[in-house]
Amino acid sequence: MKKSKIKFGALLAVMLIMSMALVPAVSAHFLGYSAMDNMEIRYGGSTQYTTAQSHSFSTWNALDKVNIAPDTIRTYEDVTCSDYYDS
Repeated sequence: MKKSKIKFGALLAVMLIMSMALVPAVSAHFLGYSAMDNMEIRYGGSTQYTTAQSHSFSTWNALDKVNIAPDTIRTYEDVTCSDYYDS
């Protein structure tokens, strides 16, 4: 029984990946909203993973495509980072 569960899980994963590859993505711009303004995403909030978050944002920003920066009083917060606990 365990072997068939593994095969079904693998088949489901492959089907999901294939459907994502074959179906064209819908752009947020077509929906009328976007988390990016002027090639920039502003974030706020706090998390226990702040060090890892800062490192990943620095690595992303080095690509020079979209800047991820902390929210300021003069900008709109696009993304809120927080921890979620569920017992």
